[in-house]
Amino acid sequence: MNKVIYIFTKTNWSEPPRIRHQVTNMLIKRGYEVYFFQKPTIRIKNLKERKENLVLLSTFELIHHQLRFISPLIWLNKLLVKWNIKNISKDEPKPDVIINFNYDYYFLKELYPNVKIVNIINDDFIEMAKPWMKKLAKEQLHKTCLNGDETLTVSYPLEKQLLKFTDNVHLFFPWAGQRYQNHGAEKVKDTVLWWGYIRHNIDWDTIEYLLKKGVKIRMVGPIMKAKNIDQYIEQLQKYDNFELQASTSLDKLNFDDICCSLLSYRKDVEIKKGITISNRGFNLLSNGIPLVYVNLPELIEAPVQVITKCDSKEDYLNAVKYFQNNWNEAQPYIKDFLEGHYEEDRYEKLKSFIN
Repeated sequence: MNKVIYIFTKTNWSEPPRIRHQVTNMLIKRGYEVYFFQKPTIRIKNLKERKENLVLLSTFELIHHQLRFISPLIWLNKLLVKWNIKNISKDEPKPDVIINFNYDYYFLKELYPNVKIVNIINDDFIEMAKPWMKKLAKEQLHKTCLNGDETLTVSYPLEKQLLKFTDNVHLFFPWAGQRYQNHGAEKVKDTVLWWGYIRHNIDWDTIEYLLKKGVKIRMVGPIMKAKNIDQYIEQLQKYDNFELQASTSLDKLNFDDICCSLLSYRKDVEIKKGITISNRGFNLLSNGIPLVYVNLPELIEAPVQVITKCDSKEDYLNAVKYFQNNWNEAQPYIKDFLEGHYEEDRYEKLKSFIN
């Protein structure tokens, strides 16, 4: 009989893939039977959908986690969520292992006292919490770590944070979704790619500076609703060397003219300071695309031919010029860097915790 894994998240299966989707697919491919608890709903109804080795479940919660601003609300919600989990899974096989992505599900041991629980903390939930929720978010995260058998996390800053709660913390980085590919070594590489969500936290000044210097920039991704986004885009569209494309998956992108990918976040956005490396970074690198990053304090160590860190507009310009002229020379460094950062590598690590 296949091993049964319950995965608890606050994410719907239909959302853009993140590490909880990747972990789920990784396990399904290797024969595990996965029960994926999606984002809780406010509808008084539990939902269940079957897809071969994957069962999607949605349970009802009393109130959104950012609005439980007093302990009694947290306690009441816990009772309701526990009851709903029991109810929706009563006719299903019991889990052999639980993988929990939720910072506030400290009660899972009460439901499954003899089941191994592996927490995967992939966001800074304390930093993300509303001002009135920070203290309670920290308390719940602390209890969740203490009530898990292992806690995995995706960045150096989160590792430091969680080690204050438990000694059982292990780094578990994202990974490249495909083996390294070299796209068009003989082509002219003169275009900079921005691929991903187009948000308020982008360093728009740097992008416009590069455009003024004649750099071709192609932005690909969904435009998020936020103050001034439309004005920023409108300003950039005045430049002939700026191109905006609708959201497209990496496997459908043409990389023939791409010299590097820009990840120029504003330094004053706290939530980005915790990045070590993202899924996006690994997946761009696996397509042979070097990364030109804002110099965040906790980025993964890598040769400059793989990730170039920038402190100023001039740094970005110099990095772009380097990769326009030395793209081929960077490829062996990227290929070597990716060794140890593929799905099979992460599966071996995860298997050591869930078996």
